[in-house]
Amino acid sequence: MERIKLLYVITSVGLGGAEKLLLSYVKNLNKNKYSLYVCCLREKPDDLFLDISKYSTVYNLKINNRFNPLIIFALIKLIREIKPDIIHTHLFQARVYTAIAKLFYNQSVIITQKHNNVNLIKHNVFIRAMQRKIH
Repeated sequence: MERIKLLYVITSVGLGGAEKLLLSYVKNLNKNKYSLYVCCLREKPDDLFLDISKYSTVYNLKINNRFNPLIIFALIKLIREIKPDIIHTHLFQARVYTAIAKLFYNQSVIITQKHNNVNLIKHNVFIRAMQRKIH
C-alpha cells in the first residue's frame, strides 16, 4: 500500500501553539500510512525544529521578510518535488502563500487550520476565495 504524502506548511517552527500542535501531528500520525513533510517559511528561532525533524522531513525556506514573493516560487518548487496528496497549512501567512503556489500544482487537496480569532474578516475572505476556486 502506497503511503499518503502529507505536506504541512507553517510560518515557522518556533515555540507556539500552532507549532506544538504540528509537533503532535507528526509525532503521532501512523508512519506506515503517511509520508510526512514539513515546510516552514521563515527563519525564526526554531525551538521545535529538532523535535519535528525526528518524525518528519523538514524544509526551512529561511525567508526573512514575511511579504516576500520568492516564498511562492520556493513553495511551487517544493510542492512539485514532493507531489503531496494533502497540504495542511497552519497560520495565515503559510495559508495565503500555499494557496497561491497551489494554483501551479492542482493535484493536492489543501486543508487549512485556523488557530485563533484575531481577524475573522481576513480568515473568512480567504475561505470564500478558496471555495470559489474549488467549485
